[in-house]
Amino acid sequence: MKNVDGKVILFTGGTSGLGRIAVKQLVVNGAKVLLTIRDNVKGQKLIEELATENPSKKGAIELIDCDFNSLDSVRSACSKVKETTSKLDAIVNNAGTWNFEFSESHDGIENTLQVNVLVPVLIINELKELLQKSESPKVINTASALHQGELNLDDLEFRNNFSGFKAYRQSKLGIILLTRLYQKKIESDGINFFSQHPGLVNTGLVRKGGWLAKQFFKVFGKSPQKGAKTLLHLLETPSNKLKGGEYYKNCKASKTDTKTSYNIELAQKLEDACMEFLVTKSD
Repeated sequence: MKNVDGKVILFTGGTSGLGRIAVKQLVVNGAKVLLTIRDNVKGQKLIEELATENPSKKGAIELIDCDFNSLDSVRSACSKVKETTSKLDAIVNNAGTWNFEFSESHDGIENTLQVNVLVPVLIINELKELLQKSESPKVINTASALHQGELNLDDLEFRNNFSGFKAYRQSKLGIILLTRLYQKKIESDGINFFSQHPGLVNTGLVRKGGWLAKQFFKVFGKSPQKGAKTLLHLLETPSNKLKGGEYYKNCKASKTDTKTSYNIELAQKLEDACMEFLVTKSD
């Protein structure tokens, strides 16, 4: 793998699925991965597996305790990163959830919105200065082909009529829009933003769903190894050979499916709404 030896990468959603595959590959090839974890047992198991499978690995994993259901926990994790790290070469916002029933975070916010959208926004804002200290920093956000529909700006949490599918789809449309917006707003700082679609992957994303949803992903989903390819491509390829702000699938910049996903004015309204949530729930 090119271009990751010696890099410092903050990675969320890296203890299972395609994220786990990507983290292992990065460490083997020399990256220092700052891995956010909610379950320390899973984190330690990953470290042990790497030591057994690849004793000659060049990189390392540093575990960062972080519960995405708590914005204070995310802020604390970012503070730890700032205390212990002089720069970040990349942030990978890979963690995600798909809820089939309405549930609230510890902050009283609908869980899908918080985990899939608000937390990436918070992490980017908290750690932007560390990215600026890298020669060619990147932010990679995991999106999905399920990004059709509209943003429900009047009720982003779908409190009036919750649909797990609509909430998930909206969160992935939102992350594509924010990726495009941040590329326009922050690229002057030398940071490039990308969203990526791993494809239908057989992971634990629908673990909260019913038997049918689980079977569908099991039968039709690709392996996590294949699902990690586009993410790894974005991490290993120099930024000057990529298209900032774009949506990548199958290792190529691709068009998204709706005009809505290109609407920068809408993206700005979403960011404003996100910042309102974050300010309201700050200390």
